[in-house]
Amino acid sequence: MNKGKIASQCCHACLGVYEKILKRNNKLKANEQSKNVLTYYDIWKKTGQKKIVLKISSLEEMYEIEKKAKMDGLITSIIIDAGRTQIEPNTETVIAIEPVPDEIVNKITGQLKLL
Repeated sequence: MNKGKIASQCCHACLGVYEKILKRNNKLKANEQSKNVLTYYDIWKKTGQKKIVLKISSLEEMYEIEKKAKMDGLITSIIIDAGRTQIEPNTETVIAIEPVPDEIVNKITGQLKLL
């Protein structure tokens, strides 16, 4: 994929995570006892919305990252491309993980290099 396609796929994945976070947070905040709970997402929104793009070398590595993230209870989104432009239909292209503190995400992605 060229740089523009990678950027587009990453945006799709971020939006996928965002939609799932909104659903989860709406359920959480609907609970009277949790109404004023501050989530990692809330903190992320107020502290610059840091995003990091890392390189994954294989589908196996992407699914291993997803597995580790889900074991930690984190929201993920893997994008499956429609195949209308540069790549074959139904190709898994990128994964996004919900915003969490560095010490949490580094356990999952700390071995990866920056793209």
